[in-house]
Amino acid sequence: MIMCICAHGYSQIKGSVTDGQSKPVTFALVVLRSLPDSLVLKTELTDTSGSYAIAGSGKYPLLLSVVAEGYQLQSSLVIAPDNPVNFTLSPSDNALRDITVTGQKKLIERKIDRTVFNVENSVAGMGSDAFELLKKAPGVRVNNGEVSIAGKSTVSVMINDRLLQLSGDELESMLRSMPSDDISRIEVITTPPAKYDAQGNTGIINIVTKRSSKDGFNGNVTGSYGQRVVGSESVEGAFNWRQGKLNVFGNGNSTWFNFTSPQNITTLYPGQQQQLHLDQLNAPWYYRADVGADYNLTNSTVIGIRYTNGNLDKNLDQAYTTNVYNTIKNRIDSVMYNSAHTKEYGHRDVINLNYEWKIDSSGKKLNIDADYFNRNGNTYRLSNMADMYTDGSATGFANTNSTYGYNNILMKDAKLDLLLPTHLATFSIGGKISSTQNTSENIFSNIYGGNSVLDTSRSDHFRYTENIQSLYASAQKAWGKWEAKAGLRAEYTQTEAVSAELKETNKNEYLKLFPTAYLQYKKDDNNSFGITYSRRIDRPDFWIMNPFREYLTYNSYDQGNPFLQPAFSNNLELNYTYKSNYTVTLFAQQVEQQINRLAVTDTVHDLYYYIQANSGTARNYGISIAASFNPTRWWEGNAQAFGYYNVFSSSYYGQYVQYAQAACSAEMNNSFVLNKSKTLVAELGFNFTSLQQANYEQQRAEFFVSGGIKALLCKKQLAIALSTEDPFRTNLDRVRNLYNGTTENNYFDARVVQLAVTLKFGNKYIKEKRDHEMSEEDAKRVR
Repeated sequence: MIMCICAHGYSQIKGSVTDGQSKPVTFALVVLRSLPDSLVLKTELTDTSGSYAIAGSGKYPLLLSVVAEGYQLQSSLVIAPDNPVNFTLSPSDNALRDITVTGQKKLIERKIDRTVFNVENSVAGMGSDAFELLKKAPGVRVNNGEVSIAGKSTVSVMINDRLLQLSGDELESMLRSMPSDDISRIEVITTPPAKYDAQGNTGIINIVTKRSSKDGFNGNVTGSYGQRVVGSESVEGAFNWRQGKLNVFGNGNSTWFNFTSPQNITTLYPGQQQQLHLDQLNAPWYYRADVGADYNLTNSTVIGIRYTNGNLDKNLDQAYTTNVYNTIKNRIDSVMYNSAHTKEYGHRDVINLNYEWKIDSSGKKLNIDADYFNRNGNTYRLSNMADMYTDGSATGFANTNSTYGYNNILMKDAKLDLLLPTHLATFSIGGKISSTQNTSENIFSNIYGGNSVLDTSRSDHFRYTENIQSLYASAQKAWGKWEAKAGLRAEYTQTEAVSAELKETNKNEYLKLFPTAYLQYKKDDNNSFGITYSRRIDRPDFWIMNPFREYLTYNSYDQGNPFLQPAFSNNLELNYTYKSNYTVTLFAQQVEQQINRLAVTDTVHDLYYYIQANSGTARNYGISIAASFNPTRWWEGNAQAFGYYNVFSSSYYGQYVQYAQAACSAEMNNSFVLNKSKTLVAELGFNFTSLQQANYEQQRAEFFVSGGIKALLCKKQLAIALSTEDPFRTNLDRVRNLYNGTTENNYFDARVVQLAVTLKFGNKYIKEKRDHEMSEEDAKRVR
């Protein structure tokens, strides 16, 4: 399962650190520098036996230094890695003043399998939060609260290598509760290694927090108000307490996210157009809180537990008006009305148990995680429909109906990851087992004279089970100016979907292999080249497999599909990085059996509906250019430009078609320091996307700007930020179906002015907790 990588010998420097009485000096800082420029290449800590192992660069001689509190600095010249380098330290009261690690990391680093944005070196990180920082990360786009990566249809967000089981508004609220001062770097992984689940045509964003070892308590709280057409409020907060071997942490947020989303849909029939207008008020309330603890059993082993509790309470008011326009007589024949109120409630409980064992000083490490996830919820929808002639008289059709739905998702998984550095290569092996049960019951009733009458033809009981067993192995090797990494993941999947209404059962059982490969060549400090390849699977989200119909009007509805098959993708990237500030990436992707929500016009039965389907094959080719720049000390900026060519072919509607479209997009974010103390910062951003095509749909061009100003007060413990996004209301969603001519013109209330106040308290040098969440894409499919 491991691809063989040929290379020169693996370089590793080993040794021990003791005091004058031959006792081990634990957790001493070992610093490896290049010569003659004294650039810091690597740092490590000694273990409980005082031993260390640090990877060499392959170029000798090198300078090795050891610094520990209470001891004098000692250094040694390393000619070759063959012999141990041992240190005996002498006591000193001012040892830590004797050395300063001056090798400052570059703002952007290109590693073999990811791009790293070092937040600590960025002006944009001052007084900000994790959500705002994502807008500055190379290759990452944030639009209408949704986070994406160029060339990827979905994205996973992790903290310290653990997935956040959140999306949309809940994800944004969680990220806004993380101050930028607590973040060390953001890793953008466009081609996830074999260690991660193969699920999803996805990229990964990993947020790595700062770490320290001092005891104490710290935290933060943020309150914000955003004004759209209607107002929204949110409160977020987090705390961390460390005392000796015990670390306790928690965070939570509560958000009342109110917004309107007017939509217009025009549907074409022979001799007729139906022009639907929807006024919609969304009023969801999100609540999430989690608490956890880590305990150091020994200096090399840690156990942890984490519990998460979350609620969704959503109210949705909708008013549909549909003009039935006669194109032959050039007039409106009738008008359909529908007013609906939807009440949705959801509750989730998540428990994570985790164990970490740092086996020895060479870097061997074992991680074990077990997760339990349970979400249950219900939805009630009351709808009143009527059809009227233009003179106000009734056509004879009127209906009042209700829908009640119940849903429960139970997920359990366990995984093991083992890291094994050796003289040949660094190996990583592991496995995972997961089990999912998704049950939903939907009851549709017509209401006559206040009495509900069950409609069995529109009601349904749906059950879906999924079991996956997976194994993976990978190897990574560096030699000279080259570095390679390769891996293979095997996933064996069994699924069963049962629909009571359709009286059908759909079973799947398959074993699939997912290879990944990376190769990087560093010509010198300024020039780096790389190539990556991966194969992925995109299993359908659980909720889109439910065949129940949600009626929008009496002749239009939205429906899931229990017979969806997984989609598979092959991904190839070529990248070049210059001086860590400029990156050019060429990418190509082919997706087979792509899953999309498609619009269908049934001219025979006068129906218009949306359905989830395996629509066809998509091929995407493109180039992305990312640049970070500092024209002056007070101006920091980053810009990204994307050019791509999308080709889509399908026979879903009964006729083979192929659509192709070239498109481009660009964005730029700027931060301006307005005073010498760097406590006043202004921001200005631009975002443009040209006409583009995806599956059967063509998206019209859009453009919007954003800006803001923030002030840091009270020794930077208090931050006040005023910001705006899309102030000119230009971020419109305008779509046309290339096959049937259906058009949509929507606006999701992106224009907002927001005021946020963040207060930090306590000791800011506390070690952050280890974040453990459900792995990979599992939680994303729950919605």
